[in-house]
Amino acid sequence: MEYQIIFHESELFKFCLDAKVDSLNILLVSLVDGKMWKGDFPSEYLEDISRRTGREMSYLQFIQLLNQALASLDSNKDNIQQS
Repeated sequence: MEYQIIFHESELFKFCLDAKVDSLNILLVSLVDGKMWKGDFPSEYLEDISRRTGREMSYLQFIQLLNQALASLDSNKDNIQQS
């Protein structure tokens, strides 16, 4: 999935998610200056983090929650656009 997201009320970013069977890869690129951030998160790590927060969920549940959050942002066209 690829999105364009506005952070800090002005800076536009390209936000790419690649949810694989055993990992989540995120790429964030500033469309202003081209700076990039990339994160690769194994499914076990995301499940462990959810356990530590007290809201334990499986990797699939985490991905579904993330998709729901992005879909709710998508309803506010001022902040996010799906490409």
